[in-house]
Amino acid sequence: DALPPADVLVGVCALNQAGSAVQVVEAGTAGLAAGLTDRKGAVVVVEAGYRSETLDAVKGRMAAHIPGVPVCCVRIAGPPSRSRAIRGALAVAHRLGPTACALVDAGLVSLTSEALARLVQPILSGEADCVSPAYTHTASEGTLTTNLLSPMSGALYGRRIQQLLGGCAALSGQVAGQLLGTEARDSDLIGHALEIRLALDAIVSGSRIVEVHQGRKALDAGLAPPDLATTIAHPVGPFFRLMAR
Repeated sequence: DALPPADVLVGVCALNQAGSAVQVVEAGTAGLAAGLTDRKGAVVVVEAGYRSETLDAVKGRMAAHIPGVPVCCVRIAGPPSRSRAIRGALAVAHRLGPTACALVDAGLVSLTSEALARLVQPILSGEADCVSPAYTHTASEGTLTTNLLSPMSGALYGRRIQQLLGGCAALSGQVAGQLLGTEARDSDLIGHALEIRLALDAIVSGSRIVEVHQGRKALDAGLAPPDLATTIAHPVGPFFRLMAR
């Protein structure tokens, strides 16, 4: 209720990421205010972690430097989960009914105002229903995505997307509503499950998908970067569960 209707909604999805969320929110507000001046924009920060520092940091910064677009902060109850934050942002999008909804990881410190505008523009122009980022990386970077998830999505679903876990994506309001309208199983709210499901559902449904180059990716993992086993299990486990449905 704190946000007015908007053409473009930016959902910043946080999981105990006070150190980077403010920077991402500022990139989002700048992109809406400067790069999309002909559209009404809004930003919602959804915290699904167990700490309040992220929302406190964002509120403090916005109070000191009033942004050019409305910013609202929401806390999601329940077990800490990035997928819960994404679902919370989709719920806000469903309520506001924007033309385009951008979902951004609160740790994506490489996001710029120009990158945000590029991400949502294909939705606003009617060229796409779903926009996925593509990044420049060396041969040793992103091996889990490049060598496993992306080839498997191409082999199983007929469309290879460079980044199933790109840290950001843009959806049309209709696609966002469809994803929210499907039943969320408990397994969909663990780790990166909802982010992967979002991409695979877009492929399977025949949605128009566009990949937009976003330069190099820099991601702040938050308070406690996961160990190697968790890093592998969180994306690969949900991918196999979704594959089995």
